[in-house]
Amino acid sequence: MSVPSLLLLADGRFPDGSHAQSHGLEAAVGDGRVHDTGSLADYITCRLWTSGRTDAATARLAAAGVDPDALDAAWCVRTPSAAARATSRSLGRALARTAATVVPEQPIALVDGRPPVQPVALGLLATAFGCDPHEAALASAHCTAATLSAAGLRLLSLDPFEVAAVLHALRSDVDGVTCSTAGLLDAHDLPHASTPFAEIDVEHQSLLPTRLFRS
Repeated sequence: MSVPSLLLLADGRFPDGSHAQSHGLEAAVGDGRVHDTGSLADYITCRLWTSGRTDAATARLAAAGVDPDALDAAWCVRTPSAAARATSRSLGRALARTAATVVPEQPIALVDGRPPVQPVALGLLATAFGCDPHEAALASAHCTAATLSAAGLRLLSLDPFEVAAVLHALRSDVDGVTCSTAGLLDAHDLPHASTPFAEIDVEHQSLLPTRLFRS
């Protein structure tokens, strides 16, 4: 059942709230740093190998049975932006609500009752659906690329066929990010590569007077 479950997690209609997020891309578009399909592809590639890799590793370890509270804390330490942490907690809450309906026998929550951040919740839900840790990491990496490309499509009014081509061309990066998380053992192993703009864009966007996306 793991492949159908993986397809369910990767479906853009899955009720995880990601359709309402651009994760700072809207601010990058407003600054002119992302303005066409080429710059969109570059932006997504950068995010995949930085914060996207941290997310994929977190999802993998959560699906492998590593303590969710330790992973949650480690992910937060590696995410300086308060706005990004708040967004991830909100997305994790949506995944927990989904789990409560689809797999009520396996609730998703931290010890104190809070919802985990999004990649922890995704890894736990992937396990509940029957996916293995590698598939959980793959779903996370794909969701990073798919969410940003969908946001770029709306923000820049791009040709949807060209955006689909961008996502298609990013398959090797999605796979590379996924495979790069293999061999990690615990929360201390989480990667922490980042770029200033990955944090600045999210914070900047939270201050925009009008915006299309929540983050």
